[in-house]
Amino acid sequence: MTAAIDPAISDAKRTLDDAKKTVEDARKTVKTGRRQAPEIVRETKEALNSRADQARAQAGQAADYASEQLEQARLLAAEQLDAARLYLSENMQQRPLTATFAALGVGFALGVILSGRRR
Repeated sequence: MTAAIDPAISDAKRTLDDAKKTVEDARKTVKTGRRQAPEIVRETKEALNSRADQARAQAGQAADYASEQLEQARLLAAEQLDAARLYLSENMQQRPLTATFAALGVGFALGVILSGRRR
């Protein structure tokens, strides 16, 4: 009967030895993880700060570009407004009657449009 139990005991001892080795490996892994965790946190923090700095720089560049475009549009609109003002001024001096009727027509059209909204 001992011969039948011996292989089971041998297997149990091997299983116990394997379990002890697994526990020891797990302890080493946890110990290594604890040792490396502060470095991993520091590296992650540095990477996130670097990405945030890049995002801030890109946002600043985009804002500068938008500001430049807005200023150019404002200057262009001012130039076009001056040109229209000059054109109208010259037109009114050269053709005062036509300018008067045009202004009356525009006023009438606006009056019709605005009065239609009130109904």
